[in-house]
Amino acid sequence: MTKCDIWYRSDTRRLWLTRRDFSVAATAGLGSFCAGCAVNPATGDQQVMLMSADDERRIGAVEHPKILKEFGGAYEDPKLSGYIAAIGGRLAAASELPDTRFTFTVLNSPIVNAMALPGGYVYVTRGLLALAQNEAEAAGVIGHEIGHVVARHTAARISRAQVTQFGLIGLAVLGSATGLPAGTGRLANTLASLHLQGFSREQEFEADTLGIRYMSRAGYDPEAMATFLSQLRAHSGLRAKIAGHPADSVDQFDIMATHPRTIERIQRAAEAAGPKPPHARNLYRKAYQSAIDGMVFGDDPDVGVIRGREFSHRALRFRFSVPEGFRLINRPTSVIAQNERLRSSIVFDMDTRRSGGSLSGYITRDWAKRRLNDVEGFTVNSLPAVTGWFVMDTKKGRMVVRLIAIRAKRSQIFRFLFISAPNVTERLSRPFRQTTYSFRRLTSREAEMITPLRLRVQKYGRRSRKDLLRRMQVESHAEGWFELLNGYIADKRRSAGETVRLVV
Repeated sequence: MTKCDIWYRSDTRRLWLTRRDFSVAATAGLGSFCAGCAVNPATGDQQVMLMSADDERRIGAVEHPKILKEFGGAYEDPKLSGYIAAIGGRLAAASELPDTRFTFTVLNSPIVNAMALPGGYVYVTRGLLALAQNEAEAAGVIGHEIGHVVARHTAARISRAQVTQFGLIGLAVLGSATGLPAGTGRLANTLASLHLQGFSREQEFEADTLGIRYMSRAGYDPEAMATFLSQLRAHSGLRAKIAGHPADSVDQFDIMATHPRTIERIQRAAEAAGPKPPHARNLYRKAYQSAIDGMVFGDDPDVGVIRGREFSHRALRFRFSVPEGFRLINRPTSVIAQNERLRSSIVFDMDTRRSGGSLSGYITRDWAKRRLNDVEGFTVNSLPAVTGWFVMDTKKGRMVVRLIAIRAKRSQIFRFLFISAPNVTERLSRPFRQTTYSFRRLTSREAEMITPLRLRVQKYGRRSRKDLLRRMQVESHAEGWFELLNGYIADKRRSAGETVRLVV
């Protein structure tokens, strides 16, 4: 952004800005912004763009490691990674920017999501790939994310925020002259940040339109984008049912939350994309089944595995269980167990920054950073531990928070936070203690025995449906998962020679 001078005159140390002066500043600023206007070759729209293609590549390169860290790293399967990269390559070649260097990554996460960064970084999780029924459905997701990149949606949002920043400059100077509250500029800054919180409906529609266009050009049946949306809706409904939530509720990390779309919008996007070439009818189901055969399903043992109310970590070699009624959720940096009915939760994580010192000093000064009640030491399965508690006010009301720190090694402290409403704290005292004392280190042999579930593709054969369901190694709702993974949304009939997916 070109720097523009704002003229002012000094009078008894006070800044004065005339209407003419402000207009001059505004004109100068807008002139620099218009210099960044360009017509996007994919959308045909004129965009105010203050970020160059090189800037986008730099941003993508900086943010790429953060995405990998947040979503469990790249899924290490050369066959599957190469297959997804080949799909992405065909779609990118069909775009208006075929020379853009794209990087396609399968993320090692059971979360169902996909995303893109500026500079051509496109991601799909293995959780999402498990739901797609064929290559065309996976191509629809990848094409949508390529659409975001080619349309430069992230760059446009950042540019709009920078344009807003110009308004902040004028607002700050004007505020000094007129006596506006000091927080006005900060409020505008907060509003400017909203540009960066998510793609707009128009941008999502545009990405669908471009994705369908690229699918058609690459020979895929563009209707697969709509059929996959049905899969996503069915998945959200099943997850909500398992968690005991309303059928239409969506997890905040789910693709249905980050990419809110409807079949009607996808149909409109297909119309906007133009007529389909006669050859654009391919689904490639057999090739896709072969590519995902053997893929890890659910949690990866090296980032932690949930089995019912028990959590185990193969790489760090530990295990613990939570009380009945608490639902475990594995996140990249913590494990959360929630009991919404009792308004209580458990948060487990690890701190590796400490190298020594007393645990009591650690729990008060370094962790809680406040005065705690009843700080005392004890042992958990031969490991030194310390505990203390305090009361805090939250948006959900007053809560009792108990901290547990367990030292496993000199620079390895495992931590529990037990958070409960005052009226159930006594009731949960024993279950929380049982969770604390369930924590233990695993032997090498025990850790090796923690193996992941995998998606296996097999012929339906002469097996009965009941026999196939018995082989599903999911925690619950085996029939629901079987139907979802095999696309049995409307038609449950299958021929004996057809392949089905099982979780084993």
